[in-house]
Amino acid sequence: MTDNNTTTRRPKSGKFKQQKLDAWQPILTPTWVIGTFFVVAAVFLVTGIVLVVQANSVFELVEIYDDGAGASNCSIVELNEGYDSITAKNYSECTVSFTFTRDIEEDEVVYLYYQLEKVYQNHRLYVKSRSDEQLQNKISWTSDTSTLISELEADCDPSESLELEDSSLLAYPCGLIALSYFNDGIQLYRFERDQETFEWRNSIPIGPPANVTVDTSNIAWQSDLDKKFRNPTVDITNGVNTGNALQYETYEYLWQRYDQFHCYDQDTGDGPTECLTWDMYARKFQNYNGSATLPGNGCAACANATSVLVNEGGIREPKDFSDSQSSLGVRTESFIVWMRTAALPNFRKLYGRLNTPGGFKKDDKLTFRIIPNFLVSSFDGKKGLVLGTASPLGMKNFVLGTAYLVVGGLALVLGVGFLIKLKLNPRKLGDPKYLHTKQA
Repeated sequence: MTDNNTTTRRPKSGKFKQQKLDAWQPILTPTWVIGTFFVVAAVFLVTGIVLVVQANSVFELVEIYDDGAGASNCSIVELNEGYDSITAKNYSECTVSFTFTRDIEEDEVVYLYYQLEKVYQNHRLYVKSRSDEQLQNKISWTSDTSTLISELEADCDPSESLELEDSSLLAYPCGLIALSYFNDGIQLYRFERDQETFEWRNSIPIGPPANVTVDTSNIAWQSDLDKKFRNPTVDITNGVNTGNALQYETYEYLWQRYDQFHCYDQDTGDGPTECLTWDMYARKFQNYNGSATLPGNGCAACANATSVLVNEGGIREPKDFSDSQSSLGVRTESFIVWMRTAALPNFRKLYGRLNTPGGFKKDDKLTFRIIPNFLVSSFDGKKGLVLGTASPLGMKNFVLGTAYLVVGGLALVLGVGFLIKLKLNPRKLGDPKYLHTKQA
């Protein structure tokens, strides 16, 4: 007994404080253990079969068009070789064809992916080489290069991804991820059904329309568009950038570096026709009056109204420089998809969705024209295209279903093994002869 005024550390006398709560303490008898193995086996095997059947029902076609060995028309040995060869009018046609192996209903979405192998976007230095503040247009505009470098050099490492050796300008945006953007041009080329053939020449339909389109919108995460990417903004006077507001003598912008566009006759698709380089375009339409010749040899615009500007792996300038959330520029969705780095060296990234009234039929043949600009031969990489539908769990993937089947099969084998052991060599529960006591 203790006095009421005396303190004590003794817990109060109760089941909870004295750790005497009622508890279920099951005895794992052989029957319970064997039954548990069989239940686990049944659940996992059924789930695995469902997952495998679902994955097998997903339509998927894969074509590698550059294996890095340099043996095809799609192989290149220099960056942007495909675009440059078109400009020089010595282009060797690179095409990728898919033959549909089953009917695709109109309500089934057919996705178009590009596939890369041995591209290590998961490398620590590569993942870190980006400036999120610059991508969000939070870096203050200034022509003081040293100030800009001090603000960006910590994020955009190595320095070559910030200060460009070929132009001595600062990359906008900077970093290894942005400067290694996948810029192969992918265009519709031919669609064959039964005895009919529909063709495109440089993305322009020739003859009767095939009603097949590639929709490249809504492929990026909405959260990335809403929060992570903003275009640079400048003052606009009467629809024209005032003075040197874009600071072309300080920055080389994304749409200058990736200006892979050509102009073609809008009726026949013939070309390339005359176009304006970035230097000509900036002086004519953006009131640029600097002394430097702007980098970028691609087409910024067509020289006349009878031509159409065709994307051959490039990125267009923002539609409205007064609005940081205007489309294109760094808010080009294919660029945003690229900036979300992959976890593994072999990966696929969404390029668009195929749309056609009535869907596709078995034996339909769809051919794409490729303008190879992205170099993989230097590191023995591979490039390819993927067409496929998706299930609620994504594209065709047998890994999860196989894992469930393996676990279920293992549980079944263990259950059967224990059952045989129980029948052939049973053991009495609580037999005292298995107790080992120390003899005095």
